[in-house]
Amino acid sequence: MSTVYGDISEETGVALGAKFLEVGLPYLMLLNFAQHDVMPLNKSRRLKFRRYEPLPTIPKPLVEGVTPKAGKLATTDVLVDLAQYGDLLSLTDVVTDTHEDPVLDMMTTRLGESAAEMLENVAIAHFLAGTNVFYANGSSRSAVNTLVSKALLRRAIKSLKLNRAQYHTRMLKSTPGYGTQSVPPSFVGFCHPAVTPDLQDLPGFKKVEDYGALSPWDHEIGAFENVRFIEEDLMLPYEDAGGAVSAGLTSTSGVKCDVYPLLIFGKDAFGAVALKGYKSQVADSKGARIAPVEVKVVQPDKIDKADPLGQRGFAGYKTWFGCEILQDMWMTRLEVAASE
Repeated sequence: MSTVYGDISEETGVALGAKFLEVGLPYLMLLNFAQHDVMPLNKSRRLKFRRYEPLPTIPKPLVEGVTPKAGKLATTDVLVDLAQYGDLLSLTDVVTDTHEDPVLDMMTTRLGESAAEMLENVAIAHFLAGTNVFYANGSSRSAVNTLVSKALLRRAIKSLKLNRAQYHTRMLKSTPGYGTQSVPPSFVGFCHPAVTPDLQDLPGFKKVEDYGALSPWDHEIGAFENVRFIEEDLMLPYEDAGGAVSAGLTSTSGVKCDVYPLLIFGKDAFGAVALKGYKSQVADSKGARIAPVEVKVVQPDKIDKADPLGQRGFAGYKTWFGCEILQDMWMTRLEVAASE
């Protein structure tokens, strides 16, 4: 019976997979707040998220004895095209026979880190393309040379509320297991560490050490009103894309301001395929388990025509991934300058 683990046992493959996910998951932050789904095997490369639109709230008085006209529940389908991602590292029999470190374990560690960052980068680039944007000043990115402000944050929060975005009440667990955990109701914001001091200097910003009984998330820096902010160093700036730089502002060239994006979003603003471990209910028609991440290992002592002495080995992974904005108006992008 073939396995997805190359020429190592299934038990070893499962152990490596767990290591892979434990290492990689701390690098997944934005994706922890996505609406998640798992693609079954042998179905399609296209995943469909279905949005059920709210019913109209226009008053409809009933007439005695008259059955009202029945309406229909409106739906909108959002399609996500999946792409396959992966990476591969090589090792030799000399390394495995003589090196003092557990090289295979270290390779799995590094693959886990790079895979998580790579998929987080894919998601960030996709979500930063949303259309609901607020500039710290001016009406375009090329004019931005102002720090984040209380007024700007309130404009973004107001937009989310007017568009009926809902607070987050659950997030994906930061463990290899597939599941969610409850969180206090709030919008969620992501920012680059360069913007953190500017946020924390705002009147009314509450740092995590002042939360009291509320437990902060990993990399959380604090909250402004009903938005909890998390640092994400992959939220890179648009270098030299802003307005003329002035003293104390960050600039790559020293001429134009670097522009930093912030994302603030509500529940179910975007969806993604989960990079998670096994879930017992997820299986194909034959009952085979579906692994969102497949770790592949070929030991150096594997002998074939291409490697008759068994000198070369490989470790790698592959995964299918896709993400999409589900509700554009439930997500806002702020573009600001940052202090030096």
